Amino acid sequence: MKSIIIKTLAAMTAYISLISPISVFAEEEGTAAEAQLEIGEDVVIDHSFNNNSIGKWLPFGGGRIIVNEETGHSEGQSIKITGREHPYDGPSYNCDALFIPGEAYSFDGWIHHEGEQTETFSWTIRTRDKYGTDTFTQIVSADIEPGEWISISGDAVIPEDAVSSLIYIECGNEQTDFSIDDILVKGNV
Repeated sequence: MKSIIIKTLAAMTAYISLISPISVFAEEEGTAAEAQLEIGEDVVIDHSFNNNSIGKWLPFGGGRIIVNEETGHSEGQSIKITGREHPYDGPSYNCDALFIPGEAYSFDGWIHHEGEQTETFSWTIRTRDKYGTDTFTQIVSADIEPGEWISISGDAVIPEDAVSSLIYIECGNEQTDFSIDDILVKGNV
């Protein structure tokens, strides 16, 4: 019976690791063993936007990305997306040449907005398989109050069948302009 339970927990852990940044616990003979993703320490993306450049960040969906010289998390600049028309419109980064299918990655970044109320932001990854089918996986979501820089971080595994990967940050309120800064993605390269 223990063997069946452990196999079931292992299968559930594998599935949850694809869709959620949480840890899952498996109990074996009275002890809790934490099942965690094994994430490499190689820096895949590291952007602080303090060089007057948006780098390779592009709008996903719609909107316009600019260098925000008014505010930054660690220094004076960030990038800002304006003119959004849909909740999924946000800054994106093509990771085709960066991510390895089947590998786990950690995602960390800072978000700021000047809206009138708390807004929900998500870090999402779009993967595409060889048949052209897109899959959207939310890495992490957080409610962020206006005027504050808040860190959002989570982990995700790139699906084995992915031939294309793109990360982006979105906001549930399409009228909210927002800035991102100090983006750090780690994993195996």
